[in-house]
Amino acid sequence: RRVATLFGFWKCPKSFKKHGHGACLLEDVFRCVHEAQITTDGLWARSDPSSDKQKILILFGATQSKPDDVDRALACAAELQEGFSRLRESHPSLRLGIGVTTATVFTGFVGNERRREFTAMGDGVNLAARLAAKAGAGATLVDATTKEEATRYRFRPAGILTLKNVRKPTAVFRPDGLIDLGALESRDDVVEHPRAL
Repeated sequence: RRVATLFGFWKCPKSFKKHGHGACLLEDVFRCVHEAQITTDGLWARSDPSSDKQKILILFGATQSKPDDVDRALACAAELQEGFSRLRESHPSLRLGIGVTTATVFTGFVGNERRREFTAMGDGVNLAARLAAKAGAGATLVDATTKEEATRYRFRPAGILTLKNVRKPTAVFRPDGLIDLGALESRDDVVEHPRAL
């Protein structure tokens, strides 16, 4: 299935773990992720709060493909970064790196009778994870396919990366804001309906 995959890595500050404040921070982070996922109609497939690098996996098109899957994944990334920016007001060392890719991947339930989960697997998911790890604090990286299939976003080049377990060097891009579709429509209106002099 063709899926836009959002993978995020964030770290819980060591001071919060040491002083027992990690649970409160996790609650704030999970609320932020939940709101972004609900707003953009994504599928929050996984989180891993037990590891050193906390994981976030949100899928778009995993159960039903929609024409705006890629744009919604990018909107979710923007909302997550904005939400984490607000959280940094009280947790200054909190950081989030995001990778977004678009590819055909396997989606479905994995596990056994005791524990099953819905997930996605494949090169697109692995690449999203690699980009998230490389993105750095407060940044989002996307692959060329995502850039090409997005209709509402501008991008700027972010270089060519050599990534672990990825055969070829990968061109990556950073979202650079929404395209002003309203302004484009206004210009079209002016061309099609010029004012009388």
